[in-house]
Amino acid sequence: MKKEEILKKSRLEDCDEGKEYIEGRGRYYGEIVFIILAAILMIYNLFRGHTNHQVFTLFWGFLAAEGFGKYRTGKSKGELIVTICAAVASICYLILSIMSPTP
Repeated sequence: MKKEEILKKSRLEDCDEGKEYIEGRGRYYGEIVFIILAAILMIYNLFRGHTNHQVFTLFWGFLAAEGFGKYRTGKSKGELIVTICAAVASICYLILSIMSPTP
């Protein structure tokens, strides 16, 4: 392929690798902070004698949504299995959260 053809195809893709990189880095740090805060809340709830149903609902829901996005892009059966399991876990914890009495 000639240089001009490659540049033309790149422009037609309407994809900015710099923006994708920035979004990926932001998502990476967001995931780290989410996990750290979830761990802090779980430890706090453990010492206070509260359940972690709500925290687990958010955690598994996040993993289900992330897995769904990866599955739609890559069509990996492994991602589909992770997505389904995480979604089921999130729904179960949501039901437990709703049904359990508040302390």
